[in-house]
Amino acid sequence: MPFAGDVPAADLAICAYATGLLVVWSPGLNAGLLTPRTALAYMATGPGLVVLAGLARRGDRGARWAVAFLAVAFASAVLSGAARISLLGSYQQDRGWIYLAAALGAWALGRRLGPAGRRLLPVAVLAGVVVNVVMAFLEAITKPLTGPLVSVSGRVQGLAPESLFLGGYVAGALALTGLLVGGRGRRWYGWLVGIVAFTAVDNLTGSRGALAAGLVLALIAPVVAIGRGDRRRVAVRTGAVALAIVLGFLLSGPLANDASGAGRLGSGAGSGGLAARVTMWKAGAAAVVDRPVLGYGPGRFRVATSARTTAAFTRSEGPDRLYFDAHNVAVEQLVTTGVLGLVAVAGFAWCAARAARGPMAWFAVGVVATWLLEPVSISTGPLALLALGAASTIIIPAPRPRGGRGLRPAVVVGVLLAAVGLAAGSCLVAADALVHQGVEGVRVDRIRAAQRLLPPDAVLSDLEAQVYGSIARLGPAPGPRHAAIAASRRTVRLDPTRPLWWTNLGFAEGDLGFGPKRELLARSERAFREGLRLDPWSVAAMDGLRRIALAQGDAAEARSWARRMCEAGSCPPKG
Repeated sequence: MPFAGDVPAADLAICAYATGLLVVWSPGLNAGLLTPRTALAYMATGPGLVVLAGLARRGDRGARWAVAFLAVAFASAVLSGAARISLLGSYQQDRGWIYLAAALGAWALGRRLGPAGRRLLPVAVLAGVVVNVVMAFLEAITKPLTGPLVSVSGRVQGLAPESLFLGGYVAGALALTGLLVGGRGRRWYGWLVGIVAFTAVDNLTGSRGALAAGLVLALIAPVVAIGRGDRRRVAVRTGAVALAIVLGFLLSGPLANDASGAGRLGSGAGSGGLAARVTMWKAGAAAVVDRPVLGYGPGRFRVATSARTTAAFTRSEGPDRLYFDAHNVAVEQLVTTGVLGLVAVAGFAWCAARAARGPMAWFAVGVVATWLLEPVSISTGPLALLALGAASTIIIPAPRPRGGRGLRPAVVVGVLLAAVGLAAGSCLVAADALVHQGVEGVRVDRIRAAQRLLPPDAVLSDLEAQVYGSIARLGPAPGPRHAAIAASRRTVRLDPTRPLWWTNLGFAEGDLGFGPKRELLARSERAFREGLRLDPWSVAAMDGLRRIALAQGDAAEARSWARRMCEAGSCPPKG
């Protein structure tokens, strides 16, 4: 491994970026560990796109496919009917064109790494994964009830925003260490300790896809590294990996529960099961028929599929839980960027994968394999593609320096875009801290201050409505009630495609509105019916309509909505 002083500054920054995507953390944020990663990615996106454009100009086929995909996705976003949301995403979410640009820009940054940087990157990535593993073990042992490291449904998440993203990290680490076990180093057996720890944490994340992908790749990697010529060494090394995997399961056994990966694989049921994914894939396939060429726009899978949910899906996933992502990267791109987008991203994947070799290629494959059943996130997308770019064996000649001592235009543009990204990321972090203060302290002024730092956003507007609603329920003053309803109405104007906003408006109109009862019920009913149109199995909307029927003295209509709620797996309370 090269010393840090032997690595060029730009390469050192790229390796630090990879580690940062794994471990960056900040307290007092409402969106938690997602926000600092998003801010970090914003800063790197501009320079990455500059490098990507340079690679494409110099003939790199993968880069040209990537540029074509970003152009198609941009056109899809602009023509989606919700350009701002499709381009920039929404607060608390990492979906939209800008996040696709961050991932492909990271691939270009990986391609830009020199020999010293490529030797340092596996160390930087493994160091970040190890930090997550240590935190995951502490989380599993101490089981904190609050704080950023609290387990969700008994599933550890380390320093990742969600447990399934930690599963992606350790799946990639299992593939990488499996390759190192098969290497020619004399101390290959030292990597078995990593396989034990990574297997244990992979099981504790509860991600079935990550567990299966990581273990399969860990067993295959030594065979590929050694080759067919030395069968005895293949048998010894793969046997050692298999034993390490068994020890990993034994290590996680006392800390595991029904939410562990092995437990969920054994049960085959529960939230997040394959049946629910298949339902959404079918819904996506049906939606593509309406917009086949450019799709619905990046980040708009939910818009395309929410009206196609089923009662079985609602029973499996829980009331009013919709898929914002297809949980399959190919289906996601087909639905959101259309056939043109899928062809372009497939061309990029083919060119990038066929040229990739070595530990970073295996790490990337481990993470990407989880994308067949899990969403792509800012936590895993740029990291995996950066590793894939660094693994490329295709050498593109660097541009020849021109005369004079001034900086190249590309460098100037990259620095300026990095500054813009830094400013955007800083605003996001500051806004998220304000939202945290507003939600925790029931302070509307903090929510409104956060809104001034970010583009108009339906999520922030809904949070403002919820805080005003909480204040309104504490006293008879009409001001907060008016403000809560106004914020709810603004929310549906900013994003009229999300069922939740309409059901929230329906309850606000009915509970906090002023005027004759008949008018209040009519406004509330219109909002609930719009929510039900967007999601035919919205339990909240059905419950709202049931309550309106009871208020109007229509017992038969109320019983009808109650039966439909029961069909969705959420019967109303009796009495």
